[in-house]
Amino acid sequence: MSQRPTGFGPEVGERAAELPASAAQITPDWLTRALRPYLGEARVIEATLAPVGGAQGFSGSALFRITLCLDRQALLMPHTLVAKLSPGAGAMRRLMSAANGREVRFYRDFAPVCPGVAPDCLYAAFDPDSGASVLLLQDLGEDRFVPFAQGCAGDVAAAVVRSMADLHARGWNSPGLASLGPVGIPGEGDFGPLWAEYPARLQALLPGTQIAPSVRRLGDAMASGDVPVRPVLAEGPFTLLHGDLQADNLVLGDAEPAFLDWQFCGAGPGPWDLAYFLISSLEPPVRRAAEAGLLALYHDRLRAAGGIGYDLVACRAEYLRGAARKLAVTVAATVLFDNAGAARAAWRETDLRRLTAFCDDHFPAHSPQRKS
Repeated sequence: MSQRPTGFGPEVGERAAELPASAAQITPDWLTRALRPYLGEARVIEATLAPVGGAQGFSGSALFRITLCLDRQALLMPHTLVAKLSPGAGAMRRLMSAANGREVRFYRDFAPVCPGVAPDCLYAAFDPDSGASVLLLQDLGEDRFVPFAQGCAGDVAAAVVRSMADLHARGWNSPGLASLGPVGIPGEGDFGPLWAEYPARLQALLPGTQIAPSVRRLGDAMASGDVPVRPVLAEGPFTLLHGDLQADNLVLGDAEPAFLDWQFCGAGPGPWDLAYFLISSLEPPVRRAAEAGLLALYHDRLRAAGGIGYDLVACRAEYLRGAARKLAVTVAATVLFDNAGAARAAWRETDLRRLTAFCDDHFPAHSPQRKS
């Protein structure tokens, strides 16, 4: 797809009063206005929408594939695209408001200087008053998604790690990240109250599930403030983190993987993304066999791509500290998100099982974190 023209939708922070809140509101007239920089003199006269993935995500966002019919040829306009809508209304939209704004900000300010790491974006808008957001994205197809329950094989993981290191090298200590803020978690709130509520929510969702001692020790240390849940950016080095890098958010293209769902992106130590991905997206035997090699691959690629002098010992230490962020997201998503239904419960069980295996492997008797 060609580089975006000038006129990329409303600016972040500008009220976008006419943003569609449902698929029914994505009309040919609205699409014509939203896509005007790509359409030239053409107009959208018909748009057919179909759900992507068959269901909403945990956060209530919805994806639709849009097939366009134009009244004349438009060279810059693809035949299909994907629309991402924020939750329709109510508590979930308020909960995800900051995340929706962060994702729009990524596509406007950071994606253009990180080509290939995410779908091209044709339109991005966020209304801070309502928390609503809309993205119109390049259609990458659905043939190369990795099911979360299956997990990533070693060769796929290596491809993801290479792309991750390239992304981090581009954003390494970038001053523009300061305004984006630290990498986010669902709800953006304090971890302590979520951790206190987590055991009861976990029992209601997965009766009989026990929190492993290694996980409980880490969570207690995070809740007490001994383990940082968010990075202290003044300590550096930091870079642009995806923040939710897992199998569900990957598309395996012909070249390098593309990353989806940037709602929790932000600044932080690069190895936190590496830990998040390996914990969440590799079955424990696969992770154990590949972990040392993938950490070395990440470190070598980072240094080669950005000429970055980053010590491997420091890299591994931040990698282990990244487990705290993975636990923070797991807990927040269990407490705050809609986890109803067998498929979502199974997703949560797999996520916790993989996280528990990582904590058992690396923190059998103590937390790896430094006191901040």
